[in-house]
Amino acid sequence: MIQLLIFLAVTSAVSLEIYPDKKEVSLGEKVKISMMLQDPAGRELKGIELENEDVHVFKKKIGKDRLDIIIGAYKLGEVEIPVKIFYAEKGKAAEAELPGFRITVKSSSDENSRIRPIKDVVGIFNYYIVILLLALTAAVICLLMRKKKAVPEERVLTPLEWAQKRLQQIKEEDLPGKKDYKGYYDALSNCIRVYLEKKYAIKALESTLSELQAVLKERFSPEIYMKVRGFLEKCDWIKFAPEGEDPGNIEDTWQRAYGLVTDEL
Repeated sequence: MIQLLIFLAVTSAVSLEIYPDKKEVSLGEKVKISMMLQDPAGRELKGIELENEDVHVFKKKIGKDRLDIIIGAYKLGEVEIPVKIFYAEKGKAAEAELPGFRITVKSSSDENSRIRPIKDVVGIFNYYIVILLLALTAAVICLLMRKKKAVPEERVLTPLEWAQKRLQQIKEEDLPGKKDYKGYYDALSNCIRVYLEKKYAIKALESTLSELQAVLKERFSPEIYMKVRGFLEKCDWIKFAPEGEDPGNIEDTWQRAYGLVTDEL
């Protein structure tokens, strides 16, 4: 028997007698403990807590002045088990902390005695599952961020940059070298029309040449209007000319297109 004495009030002493069924146990072995509350004032015992994380309470039974519990300890050596009791005094809940008691825990060859309560095992398992999921999520986010940095976003070209790039592509395609003069002049004409749409919001691609000329005449000076008109008329003339018609100076036409977007328009 282990007997503990504590003063819960100035004038009335209360004793809590603790009776473990054994003082030496194996790791994880269950111990039955009976506790008796001796109180002249007749206070009613409501509950108890064993404040040690290495001790698990399997079963608890509470009476007015008696408490029976079954515990298991999971730490070798002398295990100090502080006790906190809860009681009713004059219709109000109260509590008190006691020094507690000790039990000696020895190693055991019994595999079952080394197994923690199933709810603890499940709790630990769930904890590691959460950690694993968080780690995988972080890895996926890092991978996506690296890919995003590895592929820089393409900058939006200005109308001039787009036209210069397109004219260079037309030159490298070398359609005249493939005897595709109509395709060559059509590409140059479309390049100028798209440039007008991008820079001046003129619906050049949807307009016929005569419709476009009317708009250009209102928007630009006579000099620029005549240059753009002459260039587009030549492109249309080659596009719709019979096969074998002389396309004229091909390099000069490309230079005229480049000059229009760079210096004129």
